Amino acid sequence: MAWIPISNDLSRRSEVIRLSAILGIDRHSIVGCLCDFWGWASGESVDGTVDGTVDGIETALSLPPGFIAGMIAVGWLATGKKPACKITIKNWDRWLSNSAKSRLQKNLRQQKWRRSGVASVDGAASTEARPQNRTEQNNSKLKIKGKKSLKEILDERLERKRLAEISRNTE
Repeated sequence: MAWIPISNDLSRRSEVIRLSAILGIDRHSIVGCLCDFWGWASGESVDGTVDGTVDGIETALSLPPGFIAGMIAVGWLATGKKPACKITIKNWDRWLSNSAKSRLQKNLRQQKWRRSGVASVDGAASTEARPQNRTEQNNSKLKIKGKKSLKEILDERLERKRLAEISRNTE
């Protein structure tokens, strides 16, 4: 299922208010048209550009006449020079690309975790310190099936070397 991020204050954003004044339509209807357009664009584009004419897209999506031109006027879209051209959605990478959606989901999970104080959203807290596993500290405790520990074996070897050196010096 495809989804698009929508800001809580979208109906109060200056772009929506300007678009509402340009088209003579209430801002809540503008938000509905924006959701429809961005949802369609999210499914049709991988890089933030869609092919087609302004009129053709408005007709296909049942958008009010002048809606795409209004989005261009408020800075949400850009077009090429020819009438039958590509329409580019500005800030595509920030809001509608797959990586942007993943980043937004992670941010939302992190915010939820910070508010709740529970470590179940993303797992254990990333700032939690874990004890360091040091091999030299654990060697003295290592025993294999009732045999001598590594420390005991090393101590015996060291003792044998010391005794061998003493016996060489006394000869």
